[in-house]
Amino acid sequence: MVNGSPSDAHASRLHLATEAFSASFRAVTPLRPLPVPIYFVCPEASRWPELEHGLPTDLEPSFRRCSEGDHIWSVQTYVYLKQRGLDVHLVPRPVPEQICVIPYHYLSIRSLPFRSMVVACRLDSARPTICDIQTVLNARCIEDPSSDFLMPQWINPILRPRDPSRGAEVSVVSFKGTISNLAWPFRSPRIYGRARAAWCPFRSNARPREGEARRSLERLSGRRSDPRDPRPRAVRLQREAPGEAIELLGRRSPGGARSGVGVSRSAEE
Repeated sequence: MVNGSPSDAHASRLHLATEAFSASFRAVTPLRPLPVPIYFVCPEASRWPELEHGLPTDLEPSFRRCSEGDHIWSVQTYVYLKQRGLDVHLVPRPVPEQICVIPYHYLSIRSLPFRSMVVACRLDSARPTICDIQTVLNARCIEDPSSDFLMPQWINPILRPRDPSRGAEVSVVSFKGTISNLAWPFRSPRIYGRARAAWCPFRSNARPREGEARRSLERLSGRRSDPRDPRPRAVRLQREAPGEAIELLGRRSPGGARSGVGVSRSAEE
């Protein structure tokens, strides 16, 4: 937090926790075979031609292109399950009469999803209706236990920790998202001026390169601090390693926009 920056020891613990969490994803454990094939739908599948015939040895370039939540639930999940020997496929559109996993923003009547059994991935969006069952990120979003299933957001597999040699140093702060989602107090020009003069530069980064090294920049992300708020936690924060995002402050802003900010102790180079 700004008024209580973590000590060098705390920064070191965050670094070790991130490394351990990343290692757990690198370990590949075979799973019991599925009785039927599963198809992960991503209309942008052509952006990952290296995944068309098996998996490459180096998956980091593939993960670097997983820049949206929809990619995490389609491409990244496909890779994880393929690594574990399951009969899964990455396709650009729903396959008739098959089980298809489709992220929320890829659901479209034009793609004729009703011909398939659809598992929709809700992310932090509205409740999907073009599906048979769905995954949710927040237990409060479960309306029908027979069709709604709680599944956490995958963490970005190539996330690198904050440079531990920097200790508690804070030099640049960036809000990861659009300014419209930033808490009102932080939109004030006075805050920007005070930050530049007395603390450190502050800027917005609406379209960052997901998953890359974030080692020299303190990043602020949209966050809700009220534990009673039933809305799902921000997907952007759920992609980060445990302990990386530290809350700064948060209130619901006018108009229902995401509000509050959190500091992430790992940052872009």
